[in-house]
Amino acid sequence: MRSRDALRTTPEPLESAYQSTDPLEQIRHWVRVVRRQWVWMLLTWLVVMAGATAVLASWPRQYKSAAKFLVRNARQELLVNPTDGSAPAFRDVVSEEAINSELELLRSRDILARVVRELRLNVPEHEGEDADLVLERAVRGLGQALEMGPIRKTNLIQVAYESTDPTQAAAVLRHLADAYLAMHLSVHSSPGTYEFFKQQEAASEAKWQAAQQELSALARSANLMIPDEQRRAALTAANALEAELAGLEAQISEQAARARSTEMQSGVVDARIVTQERKVPNQPSIERLHTLIVELKNKRTQLLTKFLPTDRLVVEYDEQIATTEAALKDASALKAMEEATDLNPTWQVLQTEKANAQLALAGLTTKAGRLQAHLAQYRARAVSLSEQAPRYEALSRAVAEARAEYELYAKRAEEARVADALDQRKISNVVLAEAPIASHIPSKPRVKLSLVVAAMMATLLAIGVGLGAEWRRARAPSRVIAGSYTSVTGRVGASEA
Repeated sequence: MRSRDALRTTPEPLESAYQSTDPLEQIRHWVRVVRRQWVWMLLTWLVVMAGATAVLASWPRQYKSAAKFLVRNARQELLVNPTDGSAPAFRDVVSEEAINSELELLRSRDILARVVRELRLNVPEHEGEDADLVLERAVRGLGQALEMGPIRKTNLIQVAYESTDPTQAAAVLRHLADAYLAMHLSVHSSPGTYEFFKQQEAASEAKWQAAQQELSALARSANLMIPDEQRRAALTAANALEAELAGLEAQISEQAARARSTEMQSGVVDARIVTQERKVPNQPSIERLHTLIVELKNKRTQLLTKFLPTDRLVVEYDEQIATTEAALKDASALKAMEEATDLNPTWQVLQTEKANAQLALAGLTTKAGRLQAHLAQYRARAVSLSEQAPRYEALSRAVAEARAEYELYAKRAEEARVADALDQRKISNVVLAEAPIASHIPSKPRVKLSLVVAAMMATLLAIGVGLGAEWRRARAPSRVIAGSYTSVTGRVGASEA
């Protein structure tokens, strides 16, 4: 019975380690496993490392060359348009679209095919192959082998190429850079624009000169300088003449009225009057009063030409005349003297006034005639300017448009000339920031990293081999013990029976 219980309670080595909860016991168990299987584990690790070393030693070396292109906004594109549109504002930051455009240009088939032809990379693998097929395969292979992309947070584009020959890797990138920069200039330039703008400049200059000549001929023939101002000046002068003429007509009417009035008064007043009376000792007073009355009446007559009879000045003269006449009447009534006749001063004054009025009327009439003639001239000038102004303005606009067109094409021609000069000197918005060089340090395979990975894999594989060997060892005794246990139990049962 004791032997049966002993056989039943004998644990397997691995199962005992798995079932144990003591960490120290588990560590001791794994240490015993390593001690028992260290030979297989070491052999496995050495074989894997030897294979990895052999593979790395026989692996072909790859050499990587890199180039960097700087994309910038140092040069603005030439605007080829018929208008004087303003150039786009300069921006220091290069947009993502511009960098992506340059990347697509780098990947273009024309550039890759040029590199393939220049370096003779389209070598046929088999004799008699189609040249186009070989070229297409070489271009596709070169495109797949090239590594290109923008460097993050910069305006740089990096292009890399790997080859078994370091010189060939650098040569591919150099030819790629030359082809790309030439293609960039060709794509962003406008050939023939300078000649086109020079032709347009000459044609617009001839058009401008013809318009100027036509405008000058019209200005000379119609005596035009600034039609609008001349027309306004003519109208202003005509208005002034009309106002002056209206004043002259009023004066003519006034002088005609004076002439008629003096003529009527001359018919009423006697030509001779009594000037002396011998019986009147105060004859001088009477004569003085008469003279004063005549003067007052004359002044009153003059005032009536400017004022109404009810005005204060006229009323004052009326009062003076009445006072003087009353005094004259008193003087004449009181004393009588021998009288002597002479020319009537009033009649003489009336005659003088009549002659003056007639002379003034004749002068004003002549002046009015001249003013009417000048007024007719100014009106005709204003009408002529009004008729010629639209044509003059149209020609002026044509001259201004032709001049603006000439200046635009001259400016565009100069811009095109500068652009051609920049293209000839190969100045563009893309420059080779870092030229490719032949690197003699292989980029592939990475020996240290590969050895570290191989060592890790060898270690894992060695551990797996050790565990497998320990598992086989643990399973073999279990089968033996199980068989022995069956035979023993059979004999015990037989003896008991």
